[in-house]
Amino acid sequence: MTSTAEQYIQRGRGEGLQQGVQQGRRQSQAATLTRLLTQKFGPLPEHHQDRIQHATTDELDTWTDRILTASTLEGIFR
Repeated sequence: MTSTAEQYIQRGRGEGLQQGVQQGRRQSQAATLTRLLTQKFGPLPEHHQDRIQHATTDELDTWTDRILTASTLEGIFR
């Protein structure tokens, strides 16, 4: 039988792993968005780079979707 302490340790590991996966996904999204924006619009101003690095996954999804239709960087980040 597993002790209470061992159960908490296992739960903590699971939560930590989940957070790590989510953080890795967000970082990958940010890198992909940065690469695509740079290809379409050229070098990104620092304030856009900062915004991307601090964005949520939902914001990154929205901005990535807008690449197909936006004609300016402002159109991406509106």
